[in-house]
Amino acid sequence: ALSRNGWLLFAAGVALIAMAGMVKVTGFVALGFVGMALARRFGFTTMAVARAAAVTAATAAATIVAFCLASGLGFGWITSQGGAATVRSWMSLPTLLSISSGFAGRVLGIGDVSEAALSLTRGLGILLAAAWLLRMLWATFRGRIHPLGGYGLAMFAMVLLFPVVHPWYLLWALVPLSGWADRSQFRVAVVADSAIFSLTVLPRGLGLPPGTVLQIYLGSIAAFVASMAIILAIAWRTKVFRLR
Repeated sequence: ALSRNGWLLFAAGVALIAMAGMVKVTGFVALGFVGMALARRFGFTTMAVARAAAVTAATAAATIVAFCLASGLGFGWITSQGGAATVRSWMSLPTLLSISSGFAGRVLGIGDVSEAALSLTRGLGILLAAAWLLRMLWATFRGRIHPLGGYGLAMFAMVLLFPVVHPWYLLWALVPLSGWADRSQFRVAVVADSAIFSLTVLPRGLGLPPGTVLQIYLGSIAAFVASMAIILAIAWRTKVFRLR
C-alpha cells in the first residue's frame, strides 16, 4: 500500500498527465503505465488492475473537470484533437508507404491508389501500435520492465506507426527513455538525431531551402571551430599557470 506522501505524489502525477493529455491526447497513454505501477502495489491479480484503473481514471477525470470549469475554457479541447491527421507527413511510415504505393500505381498505369492505401496503412499502423502498447503495459504489470521504460518504448512505436509524424514527436519517446535507457548507443543515437533534425527541419516541420541549410552548416562549423579554439586556449593557459 502507498503511504500518504505516496498517494499525494500519485495524485499530482496523474493530474499533470491529465493536463498534458488535454493539450495532446497522446499524453493520456502515460496514465496506463501509472495505473500498472499502482496495480503492482495492489497485487498481481485482475482485481488489482481493475482497482488501479478505476483510481487512476477517477483522479484524471476529476482533474480534467476541475481544470475545465475553473479555467473557464470548457471542454473545447476534446473537439480540437485530431486535426493533425489531415496532414501527410513523410516521416510517418504508414503514410510514406501509402504515398509510395500511389506513386507505384501511377507508374504501372493502375491509377492513383494512395487514398485507399492511406486508409489501409494508417489503420494497420494504429492496430500495431495498440498491440505493442498492450504488450508494454503487460510487461510493466509483470515487472519485466520499468514503467518509464515501457512507456518510452510504447511511445517510440506509436511515433513510428502514427498517421502523422513531425520531428518533435520523437520527444514523446526520447524524454521518458532518457530517464531509463543508460546505454551509450542510445545517447549517441539521440545526439545524432537531434543534430540532424535541428539543422535540416524548421520547428514547424517544414523543410529548409538548400541555401539556408548551407548557411546553417557553415555557421555551425564556424561556431564549433571558434569554441574549440577558446577551449584549447583556456586549457593551454591553465596548463601554463600550473607549471608555474
